[in-house]
Amino acid sequence: MKIVGSGVVAPAVNWFLEIVVKGLNDHCERVSFIIAEVSVRKSSVESYRFYELVNALWDRGFSFYTVVSPLNSKPFHHDMLFLPISNPMLQ
Repeated sequence: MKIVGSGVVAPAVNWFLEIVVKGLNDHCERVSFIIAEVSVRKSSVESYRFYELVNALWDRGFSFYTVVSPLNSKPFHHDMLFLPISNPMLQ
């Protein structure tokens, strides 16, 4: 995971949901976007489901906005953009 400007870019890893749940709480007001490489299929027993990530981010004030990677780039893994719920682009 890396910080880019005021955003977060994270690879698809099984621990991303845990990082979101534990690490984002203290920084939500400073983050203007999150790009997460997300699997839309449960890839292993330890992995989270897409809706669990969406719910965890919603609980922290972020909403899914769009897919930013080409849809045919990697089946079932896509870079997805989440924005703060207050962002005018979501209105």
